[in-house]
Amino acid sequence: VNAEDRKKERGKIMAATIAELFIKRWVEENLPGAKVEMKGRYASVTDSNGDSIEVLYEPRERRIICVDCNADNILYIP
Repeated sequence: VNAEDRKKERGKIMAATIAELFIKRWVEENLPGAKVEMKGRYASVTDSNGDSIEVLYEPRERRIICVDCNADNILYIP
């Protein structure tokens, strides 16, 4: 069993930064199985259809913002 499988088995999200943790938590709750590629506070999220969005972790308010969407599509972490 590799490290990635162990993380999934335990149901824990492994992250190197707070931004990564918040983004991965949001993805897990809203788009299970989507792929996340981190770039600092930004991430590219790709679903099983190959569709993708760019999101940003905004640290002051601890929220995820959809960067390539209009203002009505702000994504908040509960």
